[in-house]
Amino acid sequence: MPDLSYLDPPIEVAAESPRLEMIQSRLRSGRMRPYKASRPLSRNCSEPLLVDLESADPEILRILSSSGVTRPLVILGEDTDGHVLFDALVVERDKDIPLLRGRLTALSRRNARATELNLRRETAREFGLAIPVTPSEVVPELLYLGDGSTRFLALQAALNERGVSVTAALSVHTATDYMKHRRFSAVLFDISPASKGRASLEQWISAGEVAFSHVPLFALVDSLQGLDESERNILASTSEILEHGAAAKQLAEHIDVISRKYLPQDLFDVSRDYPAEVMDAGTQLHARPYFEAHLEKQIEVSNQRAEPLSLLIVKNSDSGRFNLKQRQRLGEILASSLRDTDMPAVLGVDSFAISMPATPYRGAVTLCERFLRSVEEQEPQLAAQIGWRIMEKRTYHTARTLVANTVAGIFQRLRVA
Repeated sequence: MPDLSYLDPPIEVAAESPRLEMIQSRLRSGRMRPYKASRPLSRNCSEPLLVDLESADPEILRILSSSGVTRPLVILGEDTDGHVLFDALVVERDKDIPLLRGRLTALSRRNARATELNLRRETAREFGLAIPVTPSEVVPELLYLGDGSTRFLALQAALNERGVSVTAALSVHTATDYMKHRRFSAVLFDISPASKGRASLEQWISAGEVAFSHVPLFALVDSLQGLDESERNILASTSEILEHGAAAKQLAEHIDVISRKYLPQDLFDVSRDYPAEVMDAGTQLHARPYFEAHLEKQIEVSNQRAEPLSLLIVKNSDSGRFNLKQRQRLGEILASSLRDTDMPAVLGVDSFAISMPATPYRGAVTLCERFLRSVEEQEPQLAAQIGWRIMEKRTYHTARTLVANTVAGIFQRLRVA
């Protein structure tokens, strides 16, 4: 069989022999492509950097901690000297190295969300908009999905002591019902061996249910060692992975801290009136001038980090126009079908645009399918009028050329063949 390891994601390793060879071997078994770090270290590339506390030059951590670092960082070893960097992944045991790929995927989701939020604040400032600040007294509200064991009761009590609200659901069906009627900061689910309904949980997550598509998922596991394929599939879709090994109070403190990073931060108050160049009054989606200004920033970040960026255009395929009521319904369905890193906007009376940062063409098709299924279920007559087209950004694209090139192509009808 051909060697396809070149398709595995790369990772830079700051370590010295003989530990370097051991770390690289375990990373390869976890389907990653390691290479030895070289000086000077890059602080802003998109590839993760693993620093081995036992063998790496201590000067590396000093340099990284004293300067702004935007790339994903992994610290290997027990952090007895307080070197843990903000938002770095800590892998204390060598045997957990093969599971690093899934955890880095979760970290990249969180970083993508933080980057997009910062870009939206910059765009809002450029248009002279006041940016609301999330009050410090706002606390996370979590939805727990698991078996309700005594271990969960101890964790719930510890979270309640910190003021974090926890609503428990003992089945996927109940969790879906809760999500349709309430807004949660995150979903915390238990995939320990004792938990039941793992098959339905995996199906729920892999299906990308609209009810939780915009909410981060936190996984609770007994250990990152010895996971089966279904458990790995579940963890690949999570934003954070937490281990039960810690004491309930310590685990609750960690959950409280990371949950606050995902608190909903709405930069726009739909009850206010915004300029026409910022917000479309009929749909409460962004207007084209604001969207193109923001898309330019997304393209710049995409080029800097060598990350994909996709643009989805949805339009009336019958060469007609959507009336106001139809545009409002499509706007509502779009808002509930997309992730919080995706930005929908109104291009005109016949079309919508959605930018999807850090998303390749295939991922954009999956999100488009989700949106189309929702339209077919809720507005079947309207679904028959919809055409769609996706284009992945190229290095020569600007915001205007990317929109123009996407609009100029051939549009698909309904779902992809």
